[in-house]
This record gives sequence, C-alpha cells and structure tokens, in this order.
Amino acid sequence: MNTKPDIFIPNSTTNPLIDVLLEKYDKYEILWYHWKYDGPPFLHVVKRTEDFEPIIIVYNDKNSISCVITRRAWEYRIYDSGDGLILPPVLLFEEDFHHPLLQTKKNRVQFNQKASLLVQEPYRTKSITHSQISPKFRIGKGHFTNLPPRRISEPKDIAQKAYEYYK
Repeated sequence: MNTKPDIFIPNSTTNPLIDVLLEKYDKYEILWYHWKYDGPPFLHVVKRTEDFEPIIIVYNDKNSISCVITRRAWEYRIYDSGDGLILPPVLLFEEDFHHPLLQTKKNRVQFNQKASLLVQEPYRTKSITHSQISPKFRIGKGHFTNLPPRRISEPKDIAQKAYEYYK
C-alpha cells in the first residue's frame, strides 16, 4: 500500500507546502498535506495558523484502492469507481484555503485546465501517529474556519466506515 497521489499546487514562496505526513493503518491511509498558512494573505495578519489538509485512501481486502476521500471546508467527499475515480490519484490544491480537488473521469477537462496554472510538486512522506495531528486540524476544535462551531467527523472514523462499506 502507500499510494502517494501526484499533486499540483500554486507556485508560492509565501505559503509553500511544508511537508506531507502519513498516518498509516491496515486498510487505509491518511495523508496530511501541511501548509504554512490557512486562508488568504490578509487573514494572516489576524489569524496566523498553519493548515493540514487530509486525503484518505481506503483499500479493499485485495489491497486495491476502493475509494479516495477528500475534505473541503470541513465536509468529506468520497470518490469511488461510480464517480469515475482515476488511479493512481491526482490532486490539486488551487486556493488559499487548500481545498483539494481530485481528478476523476467526470472532471478531467476542468481539472486539467486548473492544473495547467499550477506546478506539479514532488514530495516525500513522513510517517506519524494519530496523536501527532492536533484536534484543531483533525476535527476543527478551536479552528478559526470552523464557524459557527460544528461537529466535524474524525478522519480515522470516516476511513474506517468507508473501509467497512467498500471491503
């Protein structure tokens, strides 16, 4: 396992991708894309906070990818073969809030147009444990973009439910 998606990001020296952290389990992985800041530059004056964006890759019992899960603005979206999932996964992070967009057969033209304005970013992953990502980023606890405060699902729970469904 350990399917590392290709990614496209803005060419930015002010808000670069810092690293990618890998939280690994038997049947799923959570990749945490770590950015210097969350949101547009004017917010940094008021609320300087780093940003972690999870991408969840779920495997079936044959160790093939069954689905990829993104989280945009605290909302999870599951992509499977019915959505035209393309493998290996390809993502882009085009906005200041780093909301990921996953390439699918359905959005391929739009995706490629957006990706052409970005740069493909090579990266390595560093293995971590669950406790190394703060609840601020896991479930939005105390995060300035989680307003009004709402209950956000833990990525590990979303991954486990998806595995149970797709195994």
